[in-house]
Amino acid sequence: MNVGDRQVFLGNQEEPEGIPGINGIRLSGILLSLLLVFSFPGAGGAADLANAAAEKTDETAKTTEQAEDENRKKTQQVNDLKLREREALFPEQAKSLAKGYRETAKMIVEQGCDPKPVLDAAAYFEKQSGEF
Repeated sequence: MNVGDRQVFLGNQEEPEGIPGINGIRLSGILLSLLLVFSFPGAGGAADLANAAAEKTDETAKTTEQAEDENRKKTQQVNDLKLREREALFPEQAKSLAKGYRETAKMIVEQGCDPKPVLDAAAYFEKQSGEF
C-alpha cells in the first residue's frame, strides 16, 4: 500500500529485496555505467596521467629541495670563511686541534682500532691552519 511517496507494509507483506532506496532499474543503470567506464582502455589513461603528474611534481620538489640544500651549504661556507678571516687566533686553534687529533689517533692505534677518521680530521685542521 502506498501513502504519498512512502510504502507501508502490512503485517503479512515482505519488504522488497535489494538495496533500500534504490530500485532495480536505477541499480542496473549504475552497474551498466560502471561497466562501460571500466571496459574502455581510455578510462585508465586519466588515472595514468594523474599518476605521471604526481610523480613529476615529486621530482620537481626533490630537485628544488636539492638546489636549496646546495645553496644553503655554499652560503654556510662563505659565512664560515668570513668568520675565520676575522678571527686572528683561528690558525693557532686549528693547529692545536690537529695536534689533539693526532694524539687521539695514537691512542686509538694502541687499542687496535682504525685511526683513519681521526687522522682525516687532523689533516683537515692542519690544512685549515695553513690557509690563513
